[in-house]
Amino acid sequence: MMTDADEGFDPVDKAFFRYSRWAAFGINWVVTSVVYVFLGFYGGRWIDDRLATGPLFLVLGLLGGVGMSLWGLLSSVASFAASEEKRRGSAPPSGKDRERDNFPDDPER
Repeated sequence: MMTDADEGFDPVDKAFFRYSRWAAFGINWVVTSVVYVFLGFYGGRWIDDRLATGPLFLVLGLLGGVGMSLWGLLSSVASFAASEEKRRGSAPPSGKDRERDNFPDDPER
């Protein structure tokens, strides 16, 4: 039985689901970034200890971990944005479509 307080409640609040998708995306990025940097740090330190090379591989491991983290972020954002556009049904025009609009008389474009 619904009460007066429940009349304005929407059990399928779409804004909440959009928010939770972005929250899950952020948590995923943070966790994977920590793992990449952790592995880069300890892996580089382990190699430096074995080869006695000083902080060379430690720095390379950290830079590799940060690079992998940023690459993962960019690929995830691109994938997420594409799925949002597909879900909405409004994909932006491609570069070729924009060129064709700017030069309608040129058959090569």
